[in-house]
Amino acid sequence: MSSPAIRKCLIAAGCTLSLVRCAAPAFAQDTAHGNRAFYISFQVPGNFYTVPTSINTFLNVVGVYVLNEPTGFARDAQGTFTSINPPMCSRTYFLSINDQGAIAGWCQSGATFQSFLRSPQGTFTLINCPGTPHPATYAYGINAEGAITGLCSGHAYVRSPQGTLTLFDAPGSTATAGYTINAAGAIAGVYYDVNDVQHGFVRHSNGTFSLFDIPGVIPSLIFSPLPFHINAAGEITGTYQDSSNVNHGFVRSTQGMITSFDVPGSTQTYAFSINAAGLITGWYLDSSNVNHGFLRSTQGMITSFDVPGSTGTEAVSIDDLGVITGSYINGSTSLGFLRVPLLLAQHKP
Repeated sequence: MSSPAIRKCLIAAGCTLSLVRCAAPAFAQDTAHGNRAFYISFQVPGNFYTVPTSINTFLNVVGVYVLNEPTGFARDAQGTFTSINPPMCSRTYFLSINDQGAIAGWCQSGATFQSFLRSPQGTFTLINCPGTPHPATYAYGINAEGAITGLCSGHAYVRSPQGTLTLFDAPGSTATAGYTINAAGAIAGVYYDVNDVQHGFVRHSNGTFSLFDIPGVIPSLIFSPLPFHINAAGEITGTYQDSSNVNHGFVRSTQGMITSFDVPGSTQTYAFSINAAGLITGWYLDSSNVNHGFLRSTQGMITSFDVPGSTGTEAVSIDDLGVITGSYINGSTSLGFLRVPLLLAQHKP
């Protein structure tokens, strides 16, 4: 399965553990174009596709790698990998990690899909959707307290840190999915109305909803917002597609104002993650159809970056320290990376 194919899958208790030590990571410094960052390259040993999906402020990274089937991995700050498949699962996708080290994701079990919570101690808890047999469930986001949001048989859900599962739907919807949840319990995601048109929503911590579309874009099944990440303040970033099939990034303020943006010179822009300071990361395609990472400041200044020596860079997650993770292409291999601001490294004790 290719790296782009894995990402398409991503935008949808005992176990066997394999603890391995990564080979010495490759370091490279990049100060061109004001980047002022250095890079740490890594790869799950023995495979050729390593695709990170999330990072926390302790530099723990989770993601997916491929041998015969997609498998979840966790990488700690020392570079040690844990390769994990939950019980009775053939394909595993680790999608989100919080600062306590708890991981949310989903896996394929037989003909169905099962979401799960992996505790910092390594224990798996399956998240069952009500019904017999249990319908398919997908876990997409976990917050600092351990609350999880996702999709359960056409409904969004929130699972409390104590394990209580609550289904919810946006007003007027026929289907709802929760993608991301912040520390206050606010959830962002998408819903479909009776005309099968997709829209964005925020479910606030008190259970009320704010529904939104991109100004100037007529919503449809395709041309609608995909809110991928909400930060602690309630700011949301994501991607939408216009009627010319061009993707753009957007940020929605806590007051509901939506700002669309594109990386200068890009043909497609994808925004994936926003940190507590309002910094946004993602990736874009240039006119030669090459992927590059970007970082957008709170003032709207966009910095493009590439892992040195790469032929394509895709950034997907930024932590509250400004460290970015993602993947890059080197030949026919997809590797993971950390992009660390030099100022952070210089002030590290």
